[in-house]
Amino acid sequence: MAALVASLCILIGGQAVGEETSPSTNWTVTAGGGVAEVASRDEAGSPLAYSGVGYPLILRVDAVGPRWAAGGQTGLFVFGLNGGRLSADLAREGEPSHRADSLFVDLSAWIDRQVLTGSAHRLWLGAQVGHWTFFRSYLYNPAQIGSVESWEAVITADVRAGVGGDYGRLSWELAASVPLLGWMMRPSYAVRGDERVEIVESHTTVLRRGRAVTVDRLQMVQGEASVALALGQRWGLRGEYRAGRLSYTNFVQTRAFVQRGTLGVSLRF
Repeated sequence: MAALVASLCILIGGQAVGEETSPSTNWTVTAGGGVAEVASRDEAGSPLAYSGVGYPLILRVDAVGPRWAAGGQTGLFVFGLNGGRLSADLAREGEPSHRADSLFVDLSAWIDRQVLTGSAHRLWLGAQVGHWTFFRSYLYNPAQIGSVESWEAVITADVRAGVGGDYGRLSWELAASVPLLGWMMRPSYAVRGDERVEIVESHTTVLRRGRAVTVDRLQMVQGEASVALALGQRWGLRGEYRAGRLSYTNFVQTRAFVQRGTLGVSLRF
């Protein structure tokens, strides 16, 4: 599966190299923000399901040629900066809600090749490298001293496909991706804050604590829908809905769902 992704990248990238100096290649940078809903159920940290809201900042770069496209995007929120407080309401009346302060980072880079182009529509296939970091610091009750922490950080090699269209100044896209394999970095049990610091400091790189995973343990899917409006030759607006779901099992199971809606200002050059 790794060879398949590598071959796809080489094939698409090799075809794009000859076009990269073409005067018809367009670069676009988009920056903005929005609202995200996040949910997590991690058996290592708590048997309860937690959910909350964050206000992610986003940055996206696109390069589009005659029959290829490449780009990258990132979105993040950090508790204490732009949201990320999660909570779980217990069934018993009067029981205080458990809470978890969270950090979430979504990062991806891709390269696509158009396989079908019409007068107003296009279809493409491509390869993507994706990354999620979802960190949670649990506080089970107000009297608790110190937090209990759990996280998952995964790097994936994905295949992706999408469709899009152009109507004058308006364009739209739908895309989805799934991983063929991944590299998961996650503790096997929830840890205290001091123990987390010791784990990080006792290893030269976090990557050494990871393991290769395939679809038998890691199930993940991401999708996005976007609309872009050109306000002139260089400026524009881009609205996007993006969602992803992750399930990973290694002795215990963790599941996460994130969806966000964002609006950004685009500069084309």
